[in-house]
Amino acid sequence: MSLEFDTVSYTYPGASHGITDISLKAAPGELLAVIGQSGSGKSTLLRLTAGLLSGYTGRIAIGGQDVAGEPVWRRGVGMVFQQYALFAHLSVADNVAYGLKMRGVERAARRRQALAMLDRVGLASHADRPPTQLSGGQQQRVALARALVIEPRVLLLDEPLAALDAGIRHQLRDEIRALQRACGATTLFVTHDQDEALSMADRVAIVEDGRVLQVGTPRELYETPASVRVARFIGHSTILRGRVMTTNRIDVGFTTFCAETGQHRPGDTVELLLRPEHVLADPEPGCPNQVHGARGDVRYFGSTHRYDFLPYGADAPLLGEGRVVPVHCIAIEPRHLRVLPAAPRE
Repeated sequence: MSLEFDTVSYTYPGASHGITDISLKAAPGELLAVIGQSGSGKSTLLRLTAGLLSGYTGRIAIGGQDVAGEPVWRRGVGMVFQQYALFAHLSVADNVAYGLKMRGVERAARRRQALAMLDRVGLASHADRPPTQLSGGQQQRVALARALVIEPRVLLLDEPLAALDAGIRHQLRDEIRALQRACGATTLFVTHDQDEALSMADRVAIVEDGRVLQVGTPRELYETPASVRVARFIGHSTILRGRVMTTNRIDVGFTTFCAETGQHRPGDTVELLLRPEHVLADPEPGCPNQVHGARGDVRYFGSTHRYDFLPYGADAPLLGEGRVVPVHCIAIEPRHLRVLPAAPRE
């Protein structure tokens, strides 16, 4: 089933924030991640889809059908909350079967379906335990099994990994993605964690102040951000303000870089985006865009180093990353520099 938002707007009663004219579409079986800071509007989209909020304008459709006025239990959505929302007085199996019970499924059948889903998430042996005896990661698996056992038209994930330790988050995000693909559920995944969004999603929508900044595949957003705001939100970067001198040459103050200027004309103020992994340490003579300076702080990450490099004449360091740390010179190939429209200065 597809999930579509067509110019949807919503403002919370008595407040000025919400979402404005959001248009998005998740194709059948697609996992669409929505990322943004707290208060950006990402969770509002999820609650509107579930029917937990009403009073919006625009159109929300599941499988092409407008869900306006449809109560929560008739929308065919499964939802996984950040805090799991499991019933402590019910067994793990009865928690998973709860949605089936509400749909009138016979007791033996819902027990059978619940056990089958628990087996898929690796918890069949825990079926008769209370959820309080499970770890956080196990409780999240139970919550996911409960959402999927009803065969939802749309699966809604509300920051489902935020309450877990980093180690189990990495494991569970792979498990959730594999299970979602196997079940084929169209999924809206709300998170503030860009690593989760980039590693799990088919496409990602970035929202800020209730509006969509850009939608695309993880690769598109990382490699070809449409604006400085998107570039700053996705991944690590250095962003330099400069001025186009001539076609494909940009003055950033402490040096002049060669980069594809596209539609920007001489005299235009622009922003130059540099990703740290594209910084070349102590390049060979003749390599374009060489910059001399001094190495700053170095952070060790096992397979790589992340370091600061302060060019001579610059006010702030550039961020680099690689197995080799430069001594006195770096370079950036022109194809790895992206020119963006200048962002308003605060």
